[in-house]
Amino acid sequence: MRNKLATYDIKFRRKAFPKILKLFRQTPKHERAIFPGFLGLPGEIRLIIYQLAFSTTCDHILVTVERDRRASRPIINTDDINERPTRELRYTRTPPVPLLAALLQTNQQIYREALPVLYANTIFSTSSNPTSLMYLKDRLSEFAINNIRQVQLCPTSLLSESFIRERELLSWTVLCAEVADLPGLRQVWISYSSPEMLKDGTVEFHRGRYAKWLDLIQVKKSLVFDVFEGSAEDREECRERFREIIQDTGDTSGD
Repeated sequence: MRNKLATYDIKFRRKAFPKILKLFRQTPKHERAIFPGFLGLPGEIRLIIYQLAFSTTCDHILVTVERDRRASRPIINTDDINERPTRELRYTRTPPVPLLAALLQTNQQIYREALPVLYANTIFSTSSNPTSLMYLKDRLSEFAINNIRQVQLCPTSLLSESFIRERELLSWTVLCAEVADLPGLRQVWISYSSPEMLKDGTVEFHRGRYAKWLDLIQVKKSLVFDVFEGSAEDREECRERFREIIQDTGDTSGD
């Protein structure tokens, strides 16, 4: 049955997508009065088209944001922060599925209708430097920031050494405060490279290093691992450990 559905989905995309995409092309002036184009469709139909345009076979799309260390550091000759160059950022999408992101550039109305659909299943993350997410906020419009629904945080740098630098701790504290300030946030994923990283050390150790600042973020927190090869019992044990660390008495999910 699943194969039949997949085959139907592929056939539908091949036949319907070219016709849908034609709706986004600029309509000649002499035809606009006759054919209203995409925006002439009912809002419910446009929503379905947005969902089809951004649909994937995965539950979520993980967008990892990193500062581009390969870019040369510019020379700054002014103290005016408004004239200083912005950081170069790199984006990695997992899975690397094609998305019709160009649809957002069609016009302002489509942008405001389609972006919430795209962001509904998008998780923004950073794998190394947590401040990259703060640089991302500087690049996004206020509307985009308000529609961020999910963020993934990685406390790896705070657990990998017996002594952490004050700068890293400050960055983490500021990051948690920035994430907590996202008005549309619904869920935060806490990512560990392996179960061993979660299990090593006492609960107090984890609380003191990073978890107590997660209390600032008043949304659902979920556990996720880069690699997990354990049993269902092992996964549930990790969830219980995670609940203790973040002091959560509610429903905590984990992948």
